[in-house]
Amino acid sequence: PDANTNNRFILYGKGVEVIENLQVFDRWGNLAFYATDLAIGDENAGWDGTFQADPVNPGVFIWQAKVRFIDGVTEVFAGDVTVVR
Repeated sequence: PDANTNNRFILYGKGVEVIENLQVFDRWGNLAFYATDLAIGDENAGWDGTFQADPVNPGVFIWQAKVRFIDGVTEVFAGDVTVVR
């Protein structure tokens, strides 16, 4: 596979105006990433798998995103993402 494939965790969806915030936490609940006002599907935004500029160890991380849709409705989504190296 291409070395640049899946280097960032980003969200995709339809009818989204903006991702108001995206948070990623490690298994102990430490905030590894926080960003606001992200465009949906922006491959230059999102989490790059680092914490304080250092690559994180492989593992499972929890994410939460507050998403505003074009109809004005705001919803919170959450899940997990696995980092492999």
